[in-house]
Amino acid sequence: MQTDRESPAPNLIGARLAYPDDTTALVEFGWLTAAQPATELSILGPLGYVVLDGDTFDLTLQTADGVETVEFPGERVPRCFDRQLDAFVDLVEGRRHTPEPGLAAGRAALAVAEDVVRCASLRKETSWT
Repeated sequence: MQTDRESPAPNLIGARLAYPDDTTALVEFGWLTAAQPATELSILGPLGYVVLDGDTFDLTLQTADGVETVEFPGERVPRCFDRQLDAFVDLVEGRRHTPEPGLAAGRAALAVAEDVVRCASLRKETSWT
């Protein structure tokens, strides 16, 4: 959907992605807004439940043994940028020879994004359920 009439394009989109192993992911992306809703990634499995906080990247793991939280120092955005820059420098200087994720993963992610946009353009609703 388009959150502002003056926005050049829709800037809030969501999709339910189904994978061959029966995993389903509900994803929402937004940009060009003054604020963003809280973001988290939660994964439930047979041995526990983990939540990744999208603002800090802190992890909270709940298992039969209890709850454990892992916090990382510094702000998430500079920390993530630094990791990407370090990986790029390692490739350029020859300390690594293959990018990870590689070109195939990047193309696959782009294909999923294009499919989401294509599917969104076929629908008339402004929200996805």
